[in-house]
Amino acid sequence: MTIALAFSIIFLLLNICTAYAGVPSEPHNANSLWVEPSTINLTTYTVGQKFNITVWANMTTLAGGASGIDTWQVKLYFNKTYLKALRTDYTEPGPPKTSQLFAGIPTTPVAPMIDNVAGFVLHAETVAPSWKTVPCNGSLFWIEFNVTALTPEPITFKFNITNSDTALVDDLGNFYPPNGGTTTYNGIVIPEFSQALVVVSLMVLTLVTVILKKSIRKLKVYQTKISN
Repeated sequence: MTIALAFSIIFLLLNICTAYAGVPSEPHNANSLWVEPSTINLTTYTVGQKFNITVWANMTTLAGGASGIDTWQVKLYFNKTYLKALRTDYTEPGPPKTSQLFAGIPTTPVAPMIDNVAGFVLHAETVAPSWKTVPCNGSLFWIEFNVTALTPEPITFKFNITNSDTALVDDLGNFYPPNGGTTTYNGIVIPEFSQALVVVSLMVLTLVTVILKKSIRKLKVYQTKISN
């Protein structure tokens, strides 16, 4: 029973720990910026629960004469009625910490801005005067949210990154989406759990079930011996 309890605790910890994206689960055609995963039914959550989202980029074409991408900036608006942004950071743990997109290139990090009054998170990064050659893709940063309310209903809103403060920029100063006239993707309220985390969680649940069955069986055998 002690072992089963330990596995149960591990399972709970696995499901509340922060998950960071390494490979896009919902890739988008370039040129694009998007939020993933894409959807969730927030009404299945309870007030106080946390989840992560991750912003991704995919670039294949540049304006004539440009060599690569040297900067990105994303301003993501969220619905402050239901959510509170707790923290945010680049997706590549480092050291030094960088976005996955700019991993391996010396970067100039930018301190992120979280504004829960206006309801937005602003983050950015640059490798200028160097650049990332195109085609390229990768995650940029993650945001952890806390569910603060589940009313009024229905709950249908998007994380909005379609604004003039969101763009990828090349070494010549050209802007790519949304200002570059290419597709920009937004995400509806979404938690982030990697497939590996789900697999581990299922394995833990299976182990707990097996251990509990064996413990109950042994207990019954022991009780039978005492009775006899």
